[in-house]
Amino acid sequence: MRHFKSALAAAAAIGALAAAAHAGDKLRQGPAPDWVEPVALPKTASAPEGAPVAVLVSDVQARFTPQASAFYTEAALRIQTAQGLSAGQFALAWDPATDDVTVNSFRILRGDQVIDVLAHQGFTVVRRETNLDRAMLDGLLTGVLQPEGLRVGDIITYSYTLTRHIPELGAHAEGLLADGMPLLPVGHYLRRAVWDADLPVRWKTTDDLGDLKATQKNHRKEVRFEARDYMPPKAADQAPLRDQMFSQMQFSNYASWSEVSATLAPLYDKAAKLAPDSPLRAELDKIRAAGADPAVQAAAALKLVENDVRYVYLGMNESGVVPADGCAPEVAAGSS
Repeated sequence: MRHFKSALAAAAAIGALAAAAHAGDKLRQGPAPDWVEPVALPKTASAPEGAPVAVLVSDVQARFTPQASAFYTEAALRIQTAQGLSAGQFALAWDPATDDVTVNSFRILRGDQVIDVLAHQGFTVVRRETNLDRAMLDGLLTGVLQPEGLRVGDIITYSYTLTRHIPELGAHAEGLLADGMPLLPVGHYLRRAVWDADLPVRWKTTDDLGDLKATQKNHRKEVRFEARDYMPPKAADQAPLRDQMFSQMQFSNYASWSEVSATLAPLYDKAAKLAPDSPLRAELDKIRAAGADPAVQAAAALKLVENDVRYVYLGMNESGVVPADGCAPEVAAGSS
């Protein structure tokens, strides 16, 4: 799943634009879903001396159904220094083709005063395309809000719910609850997932979370990890990426990788079919005309894909899952 990104990433990180209009193009506002379990705001939270912020709450909950996977994220941060004010910049990214996002709350707690930021400020939604210089278009949208009047000593609390539905995957649920605050202790830390008991969800966690067991209540199963004053493990210096993965919970109702392959294979079969007017057909004719020797044809095909094809990653709409088809490839001599 995608996470909030802050200018103070070590403290505020928690754990798009389609061509046609889609409900996901807009950020909604509304209450948290009824399946979310409230988390109490702790009165105190430890933090290293001089830390710009103290993390009071890091809460990620998920709900899996055959129709969609929903992810609720909540955080509470206390601003401790002037440098910590940048943690108030609230930015979230999502894919409008598959995701709908509802901002549930954004408040500033200042003593006994509760300031509802959403009552007088809205989000600015932009399409950044941060990998455009690498010929990658992902179509992600980013909603940005900079709360006005933030002060040292304030507590920021915010929450949002992202619901993801990918029609091409059918009645499959999946999700990753990954820790986004590996550098600071957390006053109240919760990772929780729920699903109907008749949905065959499988899960796996990183070793630091221990041997978690599912519980069942009222025809609903749940897996959770909860801790107070929690400090995720820190990887050794220069450790490979595989040894830096902590506080992660993976969920899926796929039975095996073979089932994943069987779900996606038809999409690739469809993409491999060329339209009658595809310019690639003319290129294939040239390759065949180069000679009957398979080695000669292979060399010609290699020259085509290396020298005469311009590659652009298209991740908008369904293309994050559905491969681009071969109906109209861009084949132009001299392009790169």
